[in-house]
Amino acid sequence: MEARWRKKSAVLFAECLAWMEAQFQALGKGADARGLAVHLPSATQGVSVPAHTFHDPTMIDIEAARLKQWIRAL
Repeated sequence: MEARWRKKSAVLFAECLAWMEAQFQALGKGADARGLAVHLPSATQGVSVPAHTFHDPTMIDIEAARLKQWIRAL
């Protein structure tokens, strides 16, 4: 049963990643699109660890603002 859930999770993540990659392609990022697509969920998921550890949701707000700036700068 565990393997089945892993496959389903992988499909969901792959679909999200493909969508994000397509968005970066649409922004004209070409060969960088895949790496940029990987970076985005990595940053959002990564900030959740310290935010939960320190019970500080403002960390998420700060990272979200940085990511918005980053995307706008692309």
